[in-house]
Amino acid sequence: LVNLVRMRYRDSPLFIDVSAIASQLNITGGASASGNLLPNAADTYGIGGSVEFSETPTTSYSPLQGEDFVKRLLAPVRVDQPILLSNSGWSLSRILRVCVQHMNGVANAPRASGPTPDTPPQYADFIRLADQIRELQLANALEIGYQASGEQTVPVIRLKPSASAAPAMNNVVSLLDLEPGRETFVLTEDPLGANRDAIRLRTRSLLGILYYLSQSVAIPAVDAEAGKVTVTLNADGSPFDWGDVTRGLFQVGTTSARPDSAAVAARYRGHWFYIDDADLDSKSTFAFLSQLFALQAGSAESVKPVLTLPVGN
Repeated sequence: LVNLVRMRYRDSPLFIDVSAIASQLNITGGASASGNLLPNAADTYGIGGSVEFSETPTTSYSPLQGEDFVKRLLAPVRVDQPILLSNSGWSLSRILRVCVQHMNGVANAPRASGPTPDTPPQYADFIRLADQIRELQLANALEIGYQASGEQTVPVIRLKPSASAAPAMNNVVSLLDLEPGRETFVLTEDPLGANRDAIRLRTRSLLGILYYLSQSVAIPAVDAEAGKVTVTLNADGSPFDWGDVTRGLFQVGTTSARPDSAAVAARYRGHWFYIDDADLDSKSTFAFLSQLFALQAGSAESVKPVLTLPVGN
């Protein structure tokens, strides 16, 4: 979450990993004895003791960097990964809106895959397309998987003929300029292909995905007025609402005081940024981003210097 906020401010993201967890145990003890010898009274004796136990865990963090890690951040999501993510239970609408910036020429805010642009992006047709694909998926009228092609297998989307008359089916075929009546379409990364029997995907990189989601971070008015972030303007000069681009997908709120009902919150530049605990769509996308980061970035090299923080105090 901090990295998303940093990127909205055009600050460099920082990725760290837990490199070690150590625990220091301390045990101290003591004993005492006492006695009273009094005339004309019974003698009294006492024995006492104490044992104290304490544990101080220490977590060591180190930054992630190196050529392999940077290449994974900048490499586009592979075209077959939507199949893996879909089979894991994620909706195609969420997968496409987060990972894809062009689909057969239909634009999904491609300029949002970098620092906030000055002018509004193109995105409305893609959101409608992603929602209708999700509608077909829920109606069991669309399948995504693999198909044999010679000695290899290729990722494909299959439209079931039983739903050929459904409005969503006709809209998807029209928006993607697909061959009417055809059932199977190959998913390809070829940006120059013009065949109507294929669906061309131009995916975002992991860094592009982080930039895209960072556009949904609400910025305090005082920082916007001070010029600390880019304010995207409509043609009439009014501020563009980036919440329309990621509505129903991901939103990060801001407040001056620590939020009471936050699923996750972080303090940055004197303000609190958070995902509301009741915002299930944003919580789902945040979990999806975590899985995608692990899938795309993979194992990364941890390097010095090491930041060690005692967390037991």
